Amino acid sequence: MDYSSLGMMDKKHKGAVAELKVAAWLYEQGYEVFRNLSIYGHIDLVAVRGEEIRLIDVKTPAIVYNKDRTFYYQERYDTKKPAGVEYVYYGFEIDECWWPDGKYRGSGEQGA
Repeated sequence: MDYSSLGMMDKKHKGAVAELKVAAWLYEQGYEVFRNLSIYGHIDLVAVRGEEIRLIDVKTPAIVYNKDRTFYYQERYDTKKPAGVEYVYYGFEIDECWWPDGKYRGSGEQGA
């Protein structure tokens, strides 16, 4: 993906790209994925695998650069998130998705 145009992409389009990336990632994990057609609400995707149903809110975390040019993502949380809704993060700079229990560092590795 060419990231040079990310700064020019508005928030709505950046969110739509992130939702599609997360939907593809969940599909690769064996989920059937359904997208919310409304621009409102906390649920962006519904992921179904067997009897498991996951309500997903896609987030694009803020990137924070260290002095040594490494970076980490600052995960965002919504205090008004309804019970049962889970976050999945998408980092444009590394083109990766993750659940909030793992944070990405500048190396692209998941760490504590």
